[in-house]
Amino acid sequence: MASTPASLPAEFATGPVVVKAWAPWCSSCRALAPYVDEAATASGVPVLDLQVDADPDNLVATFKVRSVPTLIGLRDATEVARLTGAQPAATVEALFTTTRTGTGSVTNTTPAALVASRAAAGSAVVVAGLVFDTIVLVAVGAGFLAWALAGLARQRLE
Repeated sequence: MASTPASLPAEFATGPVVVKAWAPWCSSCRALAPYVDEAATASGVPVLDLQVDADPDNLVATFKVRSVPTLIGLRDATEVARLTGAQPAATVEALFTTTRTGTGSVTNTTPAALVASRAAAGSAVVVAGLVFDTIVLVAVGAGFLAWALAGLARQRLE
């Protein structure tokens, strides 16, 4: 796990803190922001905003941030948890809990895992995408998986 660099503001060097690496042009960062704000308020864990495009202390390299958004949970100057990419609220809350208590673990939730968990819970999920040049809808829910084509004609990419 990474140690906290000396250039980290003193008020964040001890106790729990979550470093939020983000960029203003990142849509996933904007989508994750409300979850981070809610979890920070509920847990009382402070958040250090680290805008990757404006990082004079080079904390992005120090913390080995390779993608945005990235959330890094630090407890007493030691990394205890890390999430990369857009995550559901429950996963963000788990990161804040792990950071605050110093116990537990957090795992990135992939889109496939999210769809599977919602399907297992009986929730209907619809995922749209392109397979080759045909629009395909995947409907997942209550333990079944059905494939349907959107329309009878194939949609060509131009």
